[in-house]
Amino acid sequence: MSSHFEAASAPTDGWVLVSSHYVNAWGLVDLIGATGWSGRIICLRRASEPAVLMSLYGRGVEVWEVPDEGNLIDHLARRVPLEDRKWLFSTEERSVEEIRAARGHPWLASAICHPGPDCRLDEILDRYLFYDLIATKGFGEVPRTVTADRDPFAEFGEQFYFRYRRTWVRGRRTPLNRFIRGRAEWDAMRREGERLGYGPADWCYQEALSLAPGDNVSVCGWHDATDPRYVATHKVLQFPDRQGNGDVVELIPLLPELATTTRRLLDELQFTGPFELEFVRDSRTGRYCLIELNPRFWMQHPLTGGNLGQALVRRYLGLSGDAVSNGPPPLYWVNTTVALNRLLRLDFRGWRYFRDPRAIRVPPVGVMLRWLPRFAVNLVYRKLRR
Repeated sequence: MSSHFEAASAPTDGWVLVSSHYVNAWGLVDLIGATGWSGRIICLRRASEPAVLMSLYGRGVEVWEVPDEGNLIDHLARRVPLEDRKWLFSTEERSVEEIRAARGHPWLASAICHPGPDCRLDEILDRYLFYDLIATKGFGEVPRTVTADRDPFAEFGEQFYFRYRRTWVRGRRTPLNRFIRGRAEWDAMRREGERLGYGPADWCYQEALSLAPGDNVSVCGWHDATDPRYVATHKVLQFPDRQGNGDVVELIPLLPELATTTRRLLDELQFTGPFELEFVRDSRTGRYCLIELNPRFWMQHPLTGGNLGQALVRRYLGLSGDAVSNGPPPLYWVNTTVALNRLLRLDFRGWRYFRDPRAIRVPPVGVMLRWLPRFAVNLVYRKLRR
């Protein structure tokens, strides 16, 4: 499904810098272009990251290599003039933290970036602190979570989640959260963490509420103190199956109680900008528990923007009003790469969503077929690094 919004007036000069070069960057650049933006668009690739999807985008979009470590803002300041207008779009927590760490840098004086300097970022990015804030303030329910000095088997039995407290630690991405079944898997996860240089202070244990993709519900959109805009989505399919990202996501009705919880929490955190707040529905009780806040553009954000008049990108760029729709709003978001992977494995569960005329497919099918050789090289590279 192509953009169903007419182009609207946007700034005609300056720089857009997107902090990644993968699927969420593709959707973001599409929507920025739909506003009529005619300035430069730069997607950033870390030095250790191969197989750049966004290099296939064309249309004047550039990909810049940036160092894995060191001061990102200092590096960008050497390439983008101090006085030029610039918009920094974060698509992962690492860049959110790097921008926050450089607060006060002269180069950022002419930059727009969210969340703003008043946001209580540590209580968002550290999941244990996040749960503690929610419980202390009475904003909602959270899964029972204990620090790593506790025995998870005494707390939860044989099944629970092994979760890292932060997605990025000391400039490196922590391993994905893991659903643990028994002591062998627990021991393996701990050994992997220790081999990578992490320790018990970096992770925690959490009760498992549900493994069903449909029980993972997100309230997402744009938040500010005066005119927040929200929708709700849930996973239809996820990859990997037990605890992966949603590769098919569907728009669903927004429950009033979840909207109220979202607004109260984000106001407390002094948050402004695009976000995804994740809930999990407890399959035993039906209660919704808060599990994570993504304070940036997430992978499936085009589905949200498509149902909010593209408010996420428009507000980021300082544009007033909604984009004018020339068609029905989207109902599904589909990761094209995973969809093809499923078909190759004779898994047809995602086929009807992929073919639906109200689905946003990212990246486009033709681009995905051009990118697959690079993707294969990337997989081999990652395995060799391990």
